[in-house]
Amino acid sequence: MSVSWCCLDNDIILKLATCSLFDETINSLNINYSHINILETFQHKFRKEKKRSKDKISTNNYNLKEALKFASKCTTISDVDIDVDIYTNLKSYKISSNDKLKIDRGEALLISYISQQNKQGHSIQLLTGDKNCLRALANPELTEITQHLKQKIWCLEQLILLNIEKHGFDLVRDKITSVEKFDTALGIIFSEVNAQREETVKEGLISYINTLQEETGNLLYLYPYPNP
Repeated sequence: MSVSWCCLDNDIILKLATCSLFDETINSLNINYSHINILETFQHKFRKEKKRSKDKISTNNYNLKEALKFASKCTTISDVDIDVDIYTNLKSYKISSNDKLKIDRGEALLISYISQQNKQGHSIQLLTGDKNCLRALANPELTEITQHLKQKIWCLEQLILLNIEKHGFDLVRDKITSVEKFDTALGIIFSEVNAQREETVKEGLISYINTLQEETGNLLYLYPYPNP
């Protein structure tokens, strides 16, 4: 596994930091902090949240202290780094019949940056925890933008599965189950009963990944690898 460069959205930073799998994940992808881009606004936004909530957002149980520590090591991108036309198209896009299927400002910034860079011949991948954004991106109206994202997006469940492969089931399970539930899907997959069996957990992760692949076309990175 080797990734040349990647962007992380806010959600994936918070979740990987909360379950203490941030370092393991970048190790699994064979990258270091110099290869990671995040939104410039991350630290400002969540420092304010940390101050208000005294280290914890009660509704999500995120570990903001750890997330901010990891974020401080990453390169940042902002409005000046993106293709404004792509950003405008993404930000204005919305499926009227489903308010959840929309692309928020942060995701639009990251996607416009990645699409622009990959169009120029780079190979940047996105690590995201926002499944609704991915479902919105699958709309044919956005093909001109998403053609540069083909098989370059990782969801949270893929990263957890990759960490199990690289670092072992026991380590990953113990880290996830040692903190309060911070993600609905992982809470189900790593429930008290399921978490005792590695194969059951892997089956649960793969099921979520397969469903998302069906919903999002060719956006997800091909992992787990298809059978030859």
